[in-house]
Parts: sequence; C-alpha cells; structure tokens
Amino acid sequence: MDNHDYDMYGITAIPFVNAPQKLYANEHREAIKKKLNNFINFRGFCVLSGEPGIGKSAILRELTHNFHPKAFKTIYIPFAMFAETDILCAISHQLGLEKAMMKSHMIERIQERIKELQPINIVIIIDEIQKIKHETLELIRTLSNFDFDDKNYLSIIFSGTHDFLNLLKFKNNEHLKQRISCFLELQKLNRIETAEYIQHHLKNVGVNHELFTAESINLIYNISDGIPRIINNFAKYAFAEAAINMSKVVDLEHVQLAIDNISIKNKER
Repeated sequence: MDNHDYDMYGITAIPFVNAPQKLYANEHREAIKKKLNNFINFRGFCVLSGEPGIGKSAILRELTHNFHPKAFKTIYIPFAMFAETDILCAISHQLGLEKAMMKSHMIERIQERIKELQPINIVIIIDEIQKIKHETLELIRTLSNFDFDDKNYLSIIFSGTHDFLNLLKFKNNEHLKQRISCFLELQKLNRIETAEYIQHHLKNVGVNHELFTAESINLIYNISDGIPRIINNFAKYAFAEAAINMSKVVDLEHVQLAIDNISIKNKER
C-alpha cells in the first residue's frame, strides 16, 4: 500500500474506498438477494427501489457476478435517461448485433437474438430508472412482447429511487405495472447494523479489533442515517484523520474533523 500513514494499523488496503469482495449482508439484505434469485428463475419484470447510496447497484453487481456464464447473459444499462434509440443501441451492442436504421427493426432483431439464445436467461438491468421517460418505458415493455407468446424470454430489473414507484401510478404506465411480479425495497441500516457494516469493511482489510469507538460510530450513524455510501464517506475521512494524528482508535474528534472537511468540500463545489 502506497500511503504509509496507515502502516501502524497493519491493513492491506484503505477501507471504505472500494466495496469488499463479499458485501455486508444483514438479514434484510440476505432476504433481498434470495428474492432476486427467485425472481430470476421465473423471469419477467422486477423493481428494486431504495434511497440514493443505499446499495442497490452493489447488490445487483454481486448477483450478476455469481451468474454462470453459460446460463445467463447480463445487459446493464447505467442511465435510464437514455433516449429510446440509445437504449436499443446499447442492448443491441451487448447482444452482438449491428445497429439498424429503424427502431422497429432494432426491436425485431433484439427479440430474434433473445429467442436464439434460449434457454440462456437474458437479464436486462436498467439503473437510475426514476429518470426514465414514459416513451422509453413503453419501449421496454414493447421489447418484452414476443408475438403474443406468454412465455417470459428475459428478466428485466428496474433499479432506482422511490420516485419510480410514483411514476408507475400514472394511468399510461398501468400495462407495465401489471406485468411487474416482484417489488423489492432496500432499507437503511439501523444503529447496530451500521457498527457491523463498519467492522465488516475493516475486517476486509485485515483489522479484526474494534478500531472505531462506540461514540464515533454513533455519530457516523446519526449523520448518515444508515445509508452505506454516506457511512463510507465519513468513516473514510475519520480514519484518515486518525491516521494523520497517529491515533490507535478512530474517536469522536476524528469524525467531527471528517464532518468539517466534507462540509468545506461541499461548499467549494
């Protein structure tokens, strides 16, 4: 590790920067993963919702990482704000198809390729779905229609904030809403789970003792409200402050310094 400020802790990498190989999973998150796996087996439409930074993308990344390459084909669309043609082009590219001039031809070719690839389970994940336009949403529904065939040829997972659930309430999205068989909501961590989450990240880099004091964890929980991305941010800066001051533990003062540091950075933007 290049940064020698952390040498005294005997760590293999700086924690809270990258996701651990095995994600922290409480009972709720384990249940979400099991339900996602069950949904994948039946195919169709699924919605995974939750606040920004809560870990939706990380769970989906872990899910697809465990797919057998001969049984699954994952197509990931990172921005639902893409126009209709952009999404079709992205799907076509990941299916090894050349771009067609007309939208209808692109849909037809995609559907033909999906049928050709059966019994491989095609999993399309569309992230930031709350930003999608109705026309693009309708396009995705159309894409899943296979000549009046009731069989589900692919799995489509919509991932985004709760705003997407409000979008589904509009009458013009009723047809799609009726086809969604799986609604999952990822919840925030509570105070105890926040402590477990921090310790999980530390253990991942070789720290097996309690490096963060109970007071520092309580403050991190209070300011993060149990959202993993925010926990990472404050824990990372607090650990850096402790390392600079050659402190054996991350204490309340280090978290407060992290809060001040992040506040200054936000003001500079």
